[in-house]
Amino acid sequence: MAIVALASAKGAPGVSTTAVALTMLWHRPAVLVEADVSGTSAVMAGYLRASLPHDRGLVQLGLARRSAPLTVQDLWDNTLTLGPDRHLVPGLSDPAQGLGLSDLGHAEALPGIWAELTTVLLGLERAGVDAIVDVGRLGAAYGPVPLLRAADAVVLLTGTRLPDLTALDARHGRLVDDLQTNGAGSDALAVLPVGEGRGEHPAGESPYTVREITRGVTGAHVLQPLPWAPLEAGVYGHGFAARRRHQQSGYVRAINTLGASLQDLARRRQERLRPDAGQAPTIPVQETP
Repeated sequence: MAIVALASAKGAPGVSTTAVALTMLWHRPAVLVEADVSGTSAVMAGYLRASLPHDRGLVQLGLARRSAPLTVQDLWDNTLTLGPDRHLVPGLSDPAQGLGLSDLGHAEALPGIWAELTTVLLGLERAGVDAIVDVGRLGAAYGPVPLLRAADAVVLLTGTRLPDLTALDARHGRLVDDLQTNGAGSDALAVLPVGEGRGEHPAGESPYTVREITRGVTGAHVLQPLPWAPLEAGVYGHGFAARRRHQQSGYVRAINTLGASLQDLARRRQERLRPDAGQAPTIPVQETP
């Protein structure tokens, strides 16, 4: 059904936490790809609480493509299981590894890892598995630009203070231009404010509303904000134990609403670009061992 890419315009508004929450609450089988090259794996240390060895993921995929282009089996060989029909391709264990994953090292012999991974994820999509991609902060060196350009829905997360929105305005405009020039259009790009209900800053600065963000960022399609809910979001960001009524919480409802909005964005884009997207799967999907 979809490749969904999440990125931030500035700072850390909760991209990784939102990506995990979407993956765990997604309506179909899903694989979360940590494609943030600016840091270490947030999911391994956060949601999984460093409980598993970091011996699978992007680095191992980079090694696999030295001898041949990446395959669906390469992907499954380098995933971890998060739950039933929920998988993770862990990101880097060291930010310095980003250079080795770039399109530079083997440009003459093979396409870059991001282009190959995009092709593999499109194959998974046709086989009934969706991909949630944690891009991290936009503009990072050696970042997953091909994944962004191929995604069926691109979500730019932002805080709701003035410095956040100043960065958002600049990043949003450049991303629109890139998707229109080098991708398949910017119709699936949306902005997601994070932190509704956080309250005023001690100095008296109130968070900006959806209406104000829409008015201030030219052409932005602004989604319903995610609420400020540290304990509920912490289930996905830090591996907190879920409270008794977690599934009925406002945060989970907001994630489900976000998922429905992204499904609609992806569907409309696919109807425009890939009218055969709903055909029967042609690529077999194998579970991780």
